[in-house]
Amino acid sequence: MSASILSQAGYSVLLIEKGPYVSRLNTSQLEGDAYDTIYENHALQTTADGNIMIFAGSTLGGGSAINYACCIELPDEVRLEWSELGLEHCHPNSSEFNLSQEVVLNRIGAIRSDTIHHNGMNAKLIQGSKALGHKYFETKQNLKDTKHDSAGYTCFGDRYGNKQGMTQTFLQDAVESGCKILENAFVERILYKHTKHGVESIHRAGARKATGVLVRHNGQLYTIHASRCIICAAGALHTPCLLTRSGFKNPHIGRNLHLHPVTAAYGSYQDDVKGWLGAPMTSCNVEFMSGPNHDGYGARIECPPGKCFASSRLRICHSKIPFNHSYLYYYGIFAISSSR
Repeated sequence: MSASILSQAGYSVLLIEKGPYVSRLNTSQLEGDAYDTIYENHALQTTADGNIMIFAGSTLGGGSAINYACCIELPDEVRLEWSELGLEHCHPNSSEFNLSQEVVLNRIGAIRSDTIHHNGMNAKLIQGSKALGHKYFETKQNLKDTKHDSAGYTCFGDRYGNKQGMTQTFLQDAVESGCKILENAFVERILYKHTKHGVESIHRAGARKATGVLVRHNGQLYTIHASRCIICAAGALHTPCLLTRSGFKNPHIGRNLHLHPVTAAYGSYQDDVKGWLGAPMTSCNVEFMSGPNHDGYGARIECPPGKCFASSRLRICHSKIPFNHSYLYYYGIFAISSSR
C-alpha cells in the first residue's frame, strides 16, 4: 500500500520481496503446489515448541495471497483500547481512521455483504446461529464472485483473478506508477549511519538513519542505496528478525507478538456440505465476542476453507468409510480467541 501511495506521488520506489511472484497462469490452486510455492516454510511453520501451526504467506502480496477473502473492520473495542494506549488516531470517533479504512475497503472491492452467496459450511453456521438465537453477521468479501467454485480455493492462489488482493489492486497501482519489484530477494540487514541533530556523526551514540539494505539475490550479495527512506514491512514474523539482524536494540523488538489460538471443531452431516466450494468465510458468529469480562476478549466463530491436507491432520478416523468420501459431508468451524 505504501509502495502504491509513494509511487503515485512521484517517488522512485523499489519493493523487495523475499518470496516469488506466482502469476495466475502458473497457479494451479492445488493445495500441495500452494504450500510449496506461496506459503512460509511449505506451510509447516510452527512455534518452537510445535504447539501452534502458523500459516503465513511467502510470496508477492504476502498474506493477501493466501487469506480467506474475509474483510472485517477493526472492532470499536480494539480501537478504543489502542487509543487509550496512546494511538489517538485509532479512536472509534476518528474521522481520519474511518476514511483510511474506507479507502482500503473500496480499493479491494470489499463494500457490500448483502450480495454474498454462502457455501455449505457457512449456511450451516447461519442456520445454527439462528436456531440458538446467537448474534451473527455476514462478512464483506474482496472476491468478485463468492459463488464461483474457485473461491473456495482462494487460500491456494488466485488462478481466475477472482480475489482483489494486493497484486490485483495496490501493487498493480504501484507498478503502473513506476514502482519496481525485486522478487526472491532476501534482505540480510538494513544499512544505516549515525546522526546527531540531523547531521552525520562519527559517534555511535547518535540516532540512526537508514541508508540502504544488503540483499541476497540469486546467491549474490548486493547493496541497494535509499535516498529517502526505507519501510520495513516484512510481516509480524520476519520484521523483528530483520531489525535484530540489523543491530537495532529496542527492547520491544520481537517481544509483543501474540498468536491467537484457533480451536477447530468438525462434524458430519447427512447432506452434502462440500465445504471446499465457494467463498470459505462469509459469516461470523459473535455471540461470545465480548468475552467473560465483557471487554472484547472473547471469541468469534467462523468457517475455515476446506483444506483437505490440513483437515486430515486434525481428524481421527473411526469409520471404514474412506476419508475422501466422508469429506463430502464434513463441516468445520473454528473459534478465534483474543487474549491479553
